[in-house]
Amino acid sequence: KKKKPKGKATQAPQAPPKAPKSEPKPVPHTGANGAGTGAAFKGNGDGVGRPEGGSGFPDNKFMARNDIDESLIVIIQAKLDQSNGIDKGACAYCLFYKNGCPKDKRVGLMGACGRAHMGPIDRKPAFCIAAAKTAGLEGPLYLNNKKFWTSSLSGHSPAEAKPKGKAGGAAKGTPVPSEAEDDDDDEQ
Repeated sequence: KKKKPKGKATQAPQAPPKAPKSEPKPVPHTGANGAGTGAAFKGNGDGVGRPEGGSGFPDNKFMARNDIDESLIVIIQAKLDQSNGIDKGACAYCLFYKNGCPKDKRVGLMGACGRAHMGPIDRKPAFCIAAAKTAGLEGPLYLNNKKFWTSSLSGHSPAEAKPKGKAGGAAKGTPVPSEAEDDDDDEQ
């Protein structure tokens, strides 16, 4: 016996395939006054691309008030390193430079430059005022990068930042010798 070829099942008519939707163009960081910060991005000048360095994205009005170049950043960094305020140890490139820190493009942690690419979320105004005052720049300073602000200033996640007990030191109850109890003969 020969088998008869089975007929194809009739399918419902389909609409012609739709053209794929184009993805929306990513919106660059706009800063506090709505103008793009094209200087902080590599690319064709339209402000779209990857950030060149880790930056707190200071607002454009602050950048317009203060003429900040790389030679001034070096001076500001020395001031921040010597500061006794909340801004001590912060990266001047990350805070004030148009292209951010050249050594590390990340924020919200300790940068590869060895300085803080972060600020305390609960003390934003105090941090910004202290940083502008220490740097000797005309404020106010607004940092628009939300990832810059952290609740944990150690650069670790909140779980890692919690102390897990005493690290090192003498055992409990062990007396520490003082100079008053020094019975050695130091005379020559």
